[in-house]
Amino acid sequence: RNEINSGRLVMVGSRMSDPSSDHDDFLLPHRDYLLAIPDFDFTSGIGLADLPADRDGNVRSFITAPVVRESPQMAGQSLPRLTLGTLLAVRATGQNPMAEAWQLGGRQLIRSDQPISIGYAGPPGTVMRVSLSRLLAQDALQDGVVTSLRGKVAIIGGEFMGMNDFHLTPYSSGFFGNSGSLMTGPEVQANIVETLLSGKANQRLPDFLRAVYFLLVLALVTLVYQRL
Repeated sequence: RNEINSGRLVMVGSRMSDPSSDHDDFLLPHRDYLLAIPDFDFTSGIGLADLPADRDGNVRSFITAPVVRESPQMAGQSLPRLTLGTLLAVRATGQNPMAEAWQLGGRQLIRSDQPISIGYAGPPGTVMRVSLSRLLAQDALQDGVVTSLRGKVAIIGGEFMGMNDFHLTPYSSGFFGNSGSLMTGPEVQANIVETLLSGKANQRLPDFLRAVYFLLVLALVTLVYQRL
């Protein structure tokens, strides 16, 4: 609770949207933790960790702020409004989570519910891991790996089997029908933060270039078919 009250920690929540209801509900941390958030500012202290998936189940994009359907009781209250990766990047750069736009990675990011492509740094396991036992060791401050976390966004999460927080990504489909590895939720969130802070996001190719690539691949496949 002291760590939460320091204002340096962002906790995780989820938005539950029921089509049969006229408002959204939230799955939030324990009440004791909520009471420790400075000034009960849930907007700055809780990020929504929901990860939207494409129709094939792959997580390729994120949004900055989902549209929250508020009940009359919610009106005027401080609610979680930004997704976790967005809130972490905004907080790390000292900007106001309630603003309508932010400067991140050398460009302006607008608060929106439109998807933004995740610029994955690499396959599962690319993001550096540091175990909690190493962080809590008595000589941790003499450990170069631990001290390298200073000034960075650190995400605390689990990766044990059975935690039900593994996701399909573009790296999950291997060649020739082989399946690749799943990525944990914490690493997906880390890739979202990296996308925002570095400004390295995937850009959609113009339709002309997409057609050229498609025709080249089609010609290559046709040639291979004729030869074999």
